[in-house]
Amino acid sequence: MADISNIEARRIALAAQGFATPRNGAQPALDDLRRVMDHVALIQIDTVNVLSRAHYMPFYSRLGPYENRLIDDLAYKHRELFEYWGHAATFVPIELYPAMRHRMERQRRAKWLQKIEEEHPGFIDQVFEQVREQGLISVSDLDESGGRTGPWWGLSKGKMALEWHFDKGSVGVHSRRNFTRYYDLPERFVPGEYLESPVLTEEEANRQLLLISAKCHGIGTAADLADYFRIKMPKARPILADMAASGELEEVSVEGWEAPGYVLPGTDVPKERVEARSLVSPFDSLIWFRERTERMFGMRYRIEIYVPEKQRQFGYYVFPFLMDEELVARVDLKADRQNGRLLVQSAFLEDGRNSVAVSAALAEELATMARWLGLGRVVVGRKGDLVSELRKAVKGVRV
Repeated sequence: MADISNIEARRIALAAQGFATPRNGAQPALDDLRRVMDHVALIQIDTVNVLSRAHYMPFYSRLGPYENRLIDDLAYKHRELFEYWGHAATFVPIELYPAMRHRMERQRRAKWLQKIEEEHPGFIDQVFEQVREQGLISVSDLDESGGRTGPWWGLSKGKMALEWHFDKGSVGVHSRRNFTRYYDLPERFVPGEYLESPVLTEEEANRQLLLISAKCHGIGTAADLADYFRIKMPKARPILADMAASGELEEVSVEGWEAPGYVLPGTDVPKERVEARSLVSPFDSLIWFRERTERMFGMRYRIEIYVPEKQRQFGYYVFPFLMDEELVARVDLKADRQNGRLLVQSAFLEDGRNSVAVSAALAEELATMARWLGLGRVVVGRKGDLVSELRKAVKGVRV
């Protein structure tokens, strides 16, 4: 495996991320979601609900329509996942709780937290005591939650205090109701075998996480692997070099990559093309690291949620469309729940792709997504060079 072509690298990556397994049309069950978690290890959580909550989308992208409650069951009923800062805010397999403990224990009080303590002495500790005494606390349940301090991330002092305790592991997210977090002490819901496991050192944890990252990537540069669990490069680089020297990882050369790639020993290069049809969420682990997305798929992707509307190039909540082994288009999607419509607010074709073939495949996928979301029809807007062809294709597809 000294030299790997770009298309081979792409096939390895798609297989590792769970896109090489065809959807079989059966109703996905818990074991199917577990299989997805085995491929990706982390599922990002985000508040944006313009289409569907971010953590529901990666399972849909790989499995097709499924019952959303299954991911909530995995996390809050079966306790196979927990919430923490794995990549960003993510669901993390419970087996990695010991590997996250060093991140919890290294937390230091930030300046904004010190300011709360100065203005409200003892408040941070009071919040913890209320969680300890009452359990299952949301921000609004606090005796003194405080008002918001501004728009966007202008969090109340109660929210900031709870988040601080969450960061350092003194409290955890027990469950969510209508996406609202309910906090409790970890010892009340984290299985004892993980809560009581020895805390890994930072180097031990990073070594474990980088191996998982290599498995989930299939193939990746040092920067790719480090980004998955947000490990800083000065800490990741010597560990990866040591793992390559010891044979835990193999270093390979990839066509078009300036930096070497890493793979697990015994990694197979798929000879057959990947046949996939999937709308990929902005928060999907396949495209987390934008430099990797551009290097591997040739798509320069940026999320434009926080860009003023007039300055957006492609739209607010843009999904790349994976067709076989390529990202061939991007669509800005919105669920108009009140009127039962899946809105395609813009649609753009990537350079060199066939608009008729892409539109036909994309129309089918949009219809499938609309059914999953309980929406009765797909409506295509007027922005983008693919909308005319896509509108014709959508007319021929039944939701």
